[in-house]
Amino acid sequence: MNTDHFAQYSQGPPMQWQSTEPSHHAHPSAMHPSSELGARYLPPITAPQPAQPHTNKKTKHHHSNSGGSERACSSDEASRILDERRRRNASASARFRKRRNERERELVVRCMYLENQLLQAVGAVAFESVMKKAPAIERSLMGGRHLLTPPDNEDDGSPSPSPVSVSALTAPRSVDDVWSAYLKLSEQLADAVQRIDGLEASR
Repeated sequence: MNTDHFAQYSQGPPMQWQSTEPSHHAHPSAMHPSSELGARYLPPITAPQPAQPHTNKKTKHHHSNSGGSERACSSDEASRILDERRRRNASASARFRKRRNERERELVVRCMYLENQLLQAVGAVAFESVMKKAPAIERSLMGGRHLLTPPDNEDDGSPSPSPVSVSALTAPRSVDDVWSAYLKLSEQLADAVQRIDGLEASR
């Protein structure tokens, strides 16, 4: 009886150990389920930090390109404006010179006409004496700037010359009318020359 009990006692633990050991090694996931699921569904590790310098560099490059294009556009616009101003100034100067030359030719023609009228009215001898009283022109009318000086032997009590009339320029009635018209035209010529000189000096 004791031997049977010993045999049962000695055989009991090995059978129990053999029944539990395979179950322990056959199902490792039952003991550690979280480790297998964590290894299977673990999200991939990302590195967003190295991408930031590339993005910043690209943004800086974009800003530098846009700034360079804006500077190029502004320089082109400035050069176009300067060219337009030069063209306008050149055309304005050409128009001014043309008007000045036309005005000078007109004044010269009128002076020659008045001198011819004086010559026909008083004759050659009287014309020479009258021309001595006329304002002296230091330079030729077609030679640039002109300066007119008043006559030397002018009477102090003489009346001021009358304004130029159409009858005095076309059909003068007397020498006084022609002389008054000549003096008036000389004054206008002097004023025009002074204005032209002032405009040329201010340019």
